[in-house]
Amino acid sequence: MKVLHIVGNKIESSNGIGRLLPEMIEMQNKYSENMECALCCVNDVYNTSAFTVINKYEMNDKIIDDYDVFIFHGLYFYSYISLAKKILSRNKLYFVKPHSSLIISAQKKSFAKKIIANFAFFRRFIKSASAVIFTNEDEAKNSVQWNSNSFYEGNGLSSVQVPDLIVRKKHKPYKFVYLSRIDFTHKGTDILLDALQLLKDKYKLKNLNLSIYGKGDESEESELIQRIQKLNFPDVTFNGPIYGKEKNRMLYEKDIFILTSRYEGFPMAILEALDSGLPCLVTRGVNMTTIIEKHQVGWECETTIQGVAELILSVLNTDETLIDNMSAHAREYIIKEHNWPSLVNYSESTYTDIYKRNM
Repeated sequence: MKVLHIVGNKIESSNGIGRLLPEMIEMQNKYSENMECALCCVNDVYNTSAFTVINKYEMNDKIIDDYDVFIFHGLYFYSYISLAKKILSRNKLYFVKPHSSLIISAQKKSFAKKIIANFAFFRRFIKSASAVIFTNEDEAKNSVQWNSNSFYEGNGLSSVQVPDLIVRKKHKPYKFVYLSRIDFTHKGTDILLDALQLLKDKYKLKNLNLSIYGKGDESEESELIQRIQKLNFPDVTFNGPIYGKEKNRMLYEKDIFILTSRYEGFPMAILEALDSGLPCLVTRGVNMTTIIEKHQVGWECETTIQGVAELILSVLNTDETLIDNMSAHAREYIIKEHNWPSLVNYSESTYTDIYKRNM
């Protein structure tokens, strides 16, 4: 079976889809005996020797006929509409993996524009798919349902767990880290900053050890820096983006990962944090409810300023033994649920079953 992954996002480490897809395609080719996977970038130029990359202008009938299954990643790219029509016209099938775009709270962002776009193009695009792929059951539960056929496909991760760093002595106060795009509307950077201000003004907290990593547009980064300066907590810092081995080393030096998003599919940053043994302090918008309840890898609160502030206070007073237990659970969860060999086997089986039913 030949599978073509189609992406509108740029392929870069600073965005989740761009971080995930190259590794996913490489691992699918490595661990599957029956799948050959490639990538089509519709808004970017990406070069690699690890697998085939097709430019959108090369997507003629001959290329489409050469593949069996097409998977669109993300949603709001108008070039997807014409490509989907070409695929259907050649009697081929496609899936859509929205990566949080169908979550109800995400639909409220740029609401008027999305109402028009959905009515004109994207609702039909979703309905015409052979299936919608959600990263987990919480994303599915919190998303609009425009297609009755769906399945779960978790994001995978090549674990970088380092045995000699597994046991780390914790020292209070705990060291928190935020690692995500600086995005006030989506990632809830404003919620985090407002919660810190509340902790200072109402709860008289004088400091918090929090390192903020990521990049955003210039105006939001500028506002973040100004808010941190105004807060005047000595150990709250903005450090810009961080990648690769430097990022892995940094995560091993922290105790707790924090993410205050209004909506998510399942962020790669969360997987990387859990792989490093960091329990996660998250809002409901991160869509980790079931995972946290089942695997005991962190804490969750409502996506509100008050909820985040109170949860930070609670975690600051959490016993170190509980943190250590959660850290062990986090690493075990990644190895058990997000290792590439088992994920690839599941994906291959699911793609094949749907393909056989539809063709």
